[in-house]
Amino acid sequence: MHWISTLGDIWLATLVWLLGLGTVFAVLTRVFPCNPGMFWWKDRRAVRADVVYWFGMPLFFLVSRMLMLMGGVLLLFGGEDPPPAPVIGWPLALQAVAILLIQDVMLYWIHRLFHSRTGWKFHAIHHSPETLDWTASARFHPLNHILEFALVDVAVMLLGFPPAALFALAPLNTIYSAMVHANLNWTFGPLRYVFASPVFHRWHHTTEMEGRDKNFASTFPFLDLIFGTFYMPAGKRPEVYGTSESDVPGSFVGQFVYPVRNTRLAGWVGRRPVVGYAAGILGIGVLLSGLAYCDALTVAWNEQQAQLAMADAQPDPNEWPVAIANEDLRKAGGPIPIPEIPLLAPPAIAVTSVAVSADGRSILSGHEDGSIKLWDGDGREKRSFPAHRLRVTGVAMTKDGSQLISAGADGIVKVWDADGHEKRTLWGHNGAVLSVAVTSDGRKIVSGGVDGSIKVWVAEGNDEQTEMKQAGAVTSIAIDDAGNGMIATGDVTQADAKGASRWDLRSQKAAYFQGHRDLVYATAVCPDGHLAATGGFDGQVKLWDTQTQKEVRSLAHAGRVYCVAFSGDGRLLASGGNDRTVRVWDVATGQEVASLTSHTDAITGVAVTADGSRVVSCSRDGTIRTHTLSVPTSSSLPAKRLVAVPAQR
Repeated sequence: MHWISTLGDIWLATLVWLLGLGTVFAVLTRVFPCNPGMFWWKDRRAVRADVVYWFGMPLFFLVSRMLMLMGGVLLLFGGEDPPPAPVIGWPLALQAVAILLIQDVMLYWIHRLFHSRTGWKFHAIHHSPETLDWTASARFHPLNHILEFALVDVAVMLLGFPPAALFALAPLNTIYSAMVHANLNWTFGPLRYVFASPVFHRWHHTTEMEGRDKNFASTFPFLDLIFGTFYMPAGKRPEVYGTSESDVPGSFVGQFVYPVRNTRLAGWVGRRPVVGYAAGILGIGVLLSGLAYCDALTVAWNEQQAQLAMADAQPDPNEWPVAIANEDLRKAGGPIPIPEIPLLAPPAIAVTSVAVSADGRSILSGHEDGSIKLWDGDGREKRSFPAHRLRVTGVAMTKDGSQLISAGADGIVKVWDADGHEKRTLWGHNGAVLSVAVTSDGRKIVSGGVDGSIKVWVAEGNDEQTEMKQAGAVTSIAIDDAGNGMIATGDVTQADAKGASRWDLRSQKAAYFQGHRDLVYATAVCPDGHLAATGGFDGQVKLWDTQTQKEVRSLAHAGRVYCVAFSGDGRLLASGGNDRTVRVWDVATGQEVASLTSHTDAITGVAVTADGSRVVSCSRDGTIRTHTLSVPTSSSLPAKRLVAVPAQR
């Protein structure tokens, strides 16, 4: 099950944080100790409890946050998607400052609530370490942890802040929380009223009377100044920590039941140990079931996002002009008409993507039902097999057709041989994979998804070679023979969603292309990498010089562009989209040399053979069509000189 992989990722990340923070603070607390000789590792029982907290709390946090978020959306918006909030358009830095301030105001008052008689027994666990150090930053009773951190995060998201902003702040929050709990003699000098320091927070944890119920702010001490709870005397340091309660257990299990152990219910269960064991097993089962449910919900949400990004399922005939008939084009001296073409797939389930071998003898298609199909060049189905639990979002093929790649909304990339046998399964994306590409020799596979990650996989083994991250979802990926990728950014909430980037996958550096007026959804790159194409929701197909990032020319569609593809020699470019038309362009002149209007719904994928003699297209109408081109390109210039053509708009 996929949630097991999620759990493994959480615990692996926790281990990395423990090792990293442990190394950093082991050095810092030796050099700048607030209380010399106070070392957290001397209390082995406390160490064991803290390790359990570090590995256990992320699981509680994930499940509780997802469940509370669903409840909040249901309560506030009736289960519908929340309306766009103005904060979406703010710069990421401004969003981060606003989130930190909102979080700290809420945490201040929730924190004070837990210091009241009602909540103290739950919060006393956090104050229980007598050798206070950075490991205590994770020591919270699950209920305390849920009501403070998960509730605050959910409130921030319900206010309209994107989850990506919270994810970006998560590492900072972890480091900062560990730092203020660490045994450090830092006060931050003139900034002591702006940012919480270790000394500021150690006064909050002391059992000395003057520090009682002081310094509740997690990040911004000026909140304590405003509400009259600030205390940090100059030159003085607290020396004693813990709680005034002598009965707080030292073990995780003991602390878990501590707040309720003297209640009537606890006494009743204590006299019936079988009931207690059953309740514990039931609790673990509920927790794991919640994690599985949240994971399934996340996959479903990513699937919905991928579908929404593909635009409306049924194009409105009134939205875009209807494609001009070939007969009218002939009379007008326009593109040369194309002969009638064979139907490959019977009208049925939508076809989402298509790829073709260099010689045109093998065609690979991906479908809405999660299946992939392999066809011969004459339109005969060679084999069909289930590939993914959710819709197939992208397919790719090596030049010789010996290696087939599929990507799905289930977050998985799969590699197949030409006989349809699954060779490898590539895990790693956190959500739907939206696009996949492969070098002509099959040595590198590149995938991108809604999580904003770009993963490069090596030919052998399941491990990814490199990973790059960007703020928005990766809607499209193309790759040249040298292994450099052209990436489209597809998060409509991001300012750079109207452009694309070209990554050097060796140096992991990117060059950016800006010029579209709406979301860029499709990319293609010449085999030699000197020329790139992008297609966007603004109805434009743009050609770019990849060395200078300058626009060579702009070509117009009558609707959103969903797919673009170069011929193997770089002389032809095919594009398709919401206007139900596949357009073939002469790259050198920008002239439309063919207009293919046989589909009855939006075009979702195009591919061109190496010599440019055939174009393959697929559509939401459930068909795949092959188009034989009998039109030569009008230019005899070498492909590498095409970038010299001036841009025309």
